[in-house]
Amino acid sequence: MTSLLGAALAVVSTLAWGDTVCRVLEGRSRSRGTSWRLATSWLLGSGFVSFVTFLLLWMGGSLTPSVLFLGTTGILLWLVRHRVPVRPRFAIPGLGRWELPFVLVLAVETGLVGFAALVAPPRAWDSWVNFASKARVLFVDQGLSAAVHNDPSRLPTNLGYPLLLPLQEAWLFVWDGRTNEWAAGLIALLYFVTLVLLFGCAARRVASPAGALAATAVLASVPRVTQGAPVGMADLPLAAFVLVSFVLVSETLDRRESGDAIPLLAVSAGLLPWLKDEGWLWLGLLGLVLAGGLLVKLRRGEADRPRVVYALTLFVAISALVSSAWPLFLSSRGTIRYVFLPLSLETLARNGGRLPEIARHLARVALNPAWSFLWPLAGLALLVSARRALFRRDGWLILPVIAFLALGGAGYVFSRFEPYQSHLRNSADRLLLQALPLALWWLVAQIPGGVEGVGSRTR
Repeated sequence: MTSLLGAALAVVSTLAWGDTVCRVLEGRSRSRGTSWRLATSWLLGSGFVSFVTFLLLWMGGSLTPSVLFLGTTGILLWLVRHRVPVRPRFAIPGLGRWELPFVLVLAVETGLVGFAALVAPPRAWDSWVNFASKARVLFVDQGLSAAVHNDPSRLPTNLGYPLLLPLQEAWLFVWDGRTNEWAAGLIALLYFVTLVLLFGCAARRVASPAGALAATAVLASVPRVTQGAPVGMADLPLAAFVLVSFVLVSETLDRRESGDAIPLLAVSAGLLPWLKDEGWLWLGLLGLVLAGGLLVKLRRGEADRPRVVYALTLFVAISALVSSAWPLFLSSRGTIRYVFLPLSLETLARNGGRLPEIARHLARVALNPAWSFLWPLAGLALLVSARRALFRRDGWLILPVIAFLALGGAGYVFSRFEPYQSHLRNSADRLLLQALPLALWWLVAQIPGGVEGVGSRTR
């Protein structure tokens, strides 16, 4: 009973902060649906509470007082902002003959992921060593001790790994009053549900309600997704952060929508490196897409120069402020980041011969049936009608997918692992997982009539 109450308080306080942050950052933006609100509240709440807890610990605070103060403040602040009672209205839409099976698929897959996440302890190396063990050290030491970031003898792992997930697990430990292995599973389940909700919102931009539901069921049933969801790794949460960030970019560049999402987008993008090192690649790609899209709008006369300059400046300032904190902390503590060799032309020249094998391995992984053949389908769609595909609504989404896989794959050239093939084999599928929701969203946009079906009813 105590565990359930502690977990409930941990989740509620996270959602409370997330909802508050979203509403403040969105300002007068258009209202959104319940699915979007719940999903973004969990994502932004997770990022916010872990990041602020980290700052409090960096300033010398203790974990338990910091978490309890921050969580209680978040709940009270949310209650104050909603002091006028609002009667919730739950509208359960009727389901057509072809929609009910997709809902059942989503329910079954969520149940299976939940069972696997909550029953079994973390069993992947990273989920145990880089996240669960660090969370235990944070809880036991009540702060950012050297064991978290600079003591390989006590915690033999990637010492420079960002702390969003460890601090989130430690957040649950504090509310429960003890370490609890299933905390990681609960967090993993909530991220899976979040990704499903977010993808449904993204697909709804380019497809009919039935089409969006079908695509969401496809994503939720991809074996690599359902296998990766319950193990407590950072890749599926990162995929959710990437997805919400690109939805916000798409809204900003879509002249039919308000596009007043830069502050929320900047915070979401800035949190990407706080979750996983690949977040730096995604952050850079988000910045390039946003800058390129706004400049195109400026050239076409669809945006004025002061607004474009303001939007880009705001994005760079906020995202840099959030993303730079962890590297600054590591630098101040002299932490050695040993996973990769120096990113230099010398290293590239010495290890450039790895590229053909890296490309072949990524291709083999992408062709694995465990991806439900979505990667070959995306490649075929791009090959058959590249120009038309890129100029459909949200057709540009495939470009950051291609760029990320190319740059992420090239990163193995700088791997310090000996042999580097072990690094490649252990993480190539996780690289693809991060980009899969974007690729599937793009595929949905390629369906004939998908754009016209945005406002249609199939039942």
